[in-house]
Amino acid sequence: MKFSTKLVLSISCIALLLVAIGVASQYLNGEVRNRVLQESKEAVQELKLSGNMGLKLYKSLINTQYFLEDRYRKSLNENFSDNELNTEIAQQRVLEAVEDIQTSIDEFQSLSQGHNHLDSTHIGNSELLQKLKLRVNIYSSLLNQLFELTEEDYDDGKEFFTITIEPYFRTNLLPLVEELKDKTQMSLDEEITQLNSDLRSASRKLTFATIGALLLALILVYYLYQSIAKPLKELSLAAQHIGEGNLDERIEISSNDEIGQLGKEFNKMAENLSKTTVSKDFMDDIIESMADALIVSDNENYITRINSSTIKMLGYNGEELIGEHLSKLFAEDDLRSILSSNSTDEFKNYETTLVSKTGKFIPVSLSRALIFNSNRQSKGTVCVAVDITKRKEAERQITKSLKEKEILLAEIHHRVKNNLAVISGMLQMQMWETEDEAAETVLKDSQLRVQSIALIHEKLYQSESLSYIEFDKYLRDLIQAISSTYLDSDRDIEIVTELEEIPLNVNQAIPFSLLINELVVNAYKHAFRKQDSGKIKLDLQNKGDLVFLRISDNGSGLDEDFNPSEENSLGMTLVNTLIGQLEGSIKSYNDDGATFEISFHPEEVV
Repeated sequence: MKFSTKLVLSISCIALLLVAIGVASQYLNGEVRNRVLQESKEAVQELKLSGNMGLKLYKSLINTQYFLEDRYRKSLNENFSDNELNTEIAQQRVLEAVEDIQTSIDEFQSLSQGHNHLDSTHIGNSELLQKLKLRVNIYSSLLNQLFELTEEDYDDGKEFFTITIEPYFRTNLLPLVEELKDKTQMSLDEEITQLNSDLRSASRKLTFATIGALLLALILVYYLYQSIAKPLKELSLAAQHIGEGNLDERIEISSNDEIGQLGKEFNKMAENLSKTTVSKDFMDDIIESMADALIVSDNENYITRINSSTIKMLGYNGEELIGEHLSKLFAEDDLRSILSSNSTDEFKNYETTLVSKTGKFIPVSLSRALIFNSNRQSKGTVCVAVDITKRKEAERQITKSLKEKEILLAEIHHRVKNNLAVISGMLQMQMWETEDEAAETVLKDSQLRVQSIALIHEKLYQSESLSYIEFDKYLRDLIQAISSTYLDSDRDIEIVTELEEIPLNVNQAIPFSLLINELVVNAYKHAFRKQDSGKIKLDLQNKGDLVFLRISDNGSGLDEDFNPSEENSLGMTLVNTLIGQLEGSIKSYNDDGATFEISFHPEEVV
């Protein structure tokens, strides 16, 4: 089989597998999506109808009361001509509301019967609807009796409404509507659960299909390796041996594809090379065809040979440079550095500068090697120079662009810090205006959180690197800010720190600073309620590949059943969230006061 045929068949098989998986994924997702849309639409209609029933019931009751009020006014003043019209409108609205309820019940029944599958909830809804329909009919007949009684005597109608209709409405109709609404919501929850189960099932099917496709792809890759990569490796190894001068090396490839044909031709070439020698003309052609400048010199550094690329690069002709010293082509300092550092080395690379005939400086990548004869005696040097003018220009542009981005990033940090300072100031003004101590405490806590983030950005734009900060220095400033905020407290609280030098990038510095802020502020607020003075200690260390922080106080301590991961307060919820962002751990215990220990793995700092 030909090499191209193997590749086409292998790639075709993999492409077919990918298409099959894509079609299956599209089909399964489309089927589940259509079910979601259909059942969501039906569920929303059912919820809307159940809510509409309750609204119409209340509407009928309100209009019935309005009807009775108009009847009452009419009984007081028989000459009030508009009463009859208002009474008829109220009666009509009551009847319309009852009719709307019955219509909603019929629509609800139609939706329930239209479900593809009837579970226990929908069967229960059907029974509820039948019961509700019966009670609405009873409610409608009671209203008609009310209208007849009121025509004869208002007091009888009012008494019938109070004793019969209103209690029946509240004890027989409303609970039934609420039960229907609850069961409809329960049905919706069950449908959502079933849809989630279907989605997980479809995901598992796709996962198994993907694993199967991956295994088949690995089998195809192994087949390609055995039939293509392995012969190529053998061909490369044989070529390396022949290139080292072992012209008796032969390639053992038995396949009849292009690689096998290449191996046969390679063997023929090796056989022909063993019978012939390389001519000087052939070597000259190779040298002249080089795209890079080639300069050959003797042991005294006088030029003995150049190629056409050198002439084109420097603007000389061949006769002008032959016999000239290398100093004609290099700046004096560059040449002195090259000759002194390469006096004993056989090969070395440089980045240096050549000088053209017009005096133009051309940056080049220079490879310089010693030339030895068969007795390992030096005969001179050969230099190959590659023009890197475009690369240098690109490097300058990249450096310039990088500097601009660093300035822009520093300015962004500066502006963010200023904006956060404005927010902190607004919070401070709000604290001055409020008289509620609880609100003032919340505003003070929020101000400290904003200040801790603003301090991060201030450190970043002031530092030489915009990617990390020296967290120990930052922490001292943060503690100072917290102490200043609580300076007017009636307790004397001392903060002691033992901080090792730890650099953190901005992704970890912000959540870590907020975490420390929360714990220290909590100690200020809660640890010394029964004391006039106290001490808070912060111990920041590098422990192997972990950042370790201990915050302790000599206050009243924690409750015996205190667990930081189970606390529901805002502060501890924020602490647990920040621990999750750091992917770290926290533990607490009492040791002459409360102690919190936090540890996490620091990310790499660039």
